[in-house]
Amino acid sequence: VASPLDNITVIEIDNWMAAPSAGAILADMGARVIKIEPPAGDPMRDMGRTPKVDAPVREFDLQFDVDNRGKESLVVDLTQKGGIEIVHRLCQQADIFMCNLLLERQQRYRLDPASLFDINKKLVHATLTGYGTTGPDAWRPG
Repeated sequence: VASPLDNITVIEIDNWMAAPSAGAILADMGARVIKIEPPAGDPMRDMGRTPKVDAPVREFDLQFDVDNRGKESLVVDLTQKGGIEIVHRLCQQADIFMCNLLLERQQRYRLDPASLFDINKKLVHATLTGYGTTGPDAWRPG
């Protein structure tokens, strides 16, 4: 049985909860979701870990695992030119780019809507920020 989002590819650069949970829902509906993580990993990976007693390594992290179910994960260093090029190549073939990066970081890494539109005119750019993308607080973290 086909899923509603079969043949849809999502490139996701985000962390914490709100944006990753949106990506998980897209994966639940059949989209291929590729989560881009920094070399140190998403900080959410270890926030709620539930280790076994005396276990030296992470057993599981319920919140991270729920918010990132069904996704592929790729480590990319956006501070390196080669890292940005990798994301741009992925976006050439993707249907959706989803992030919760601050607007300043989107522009610095050329991941803002205008830059990605130059790469893929059909790409849907979805941004989840604490204060929206316009207005006096758009540049604030939160």
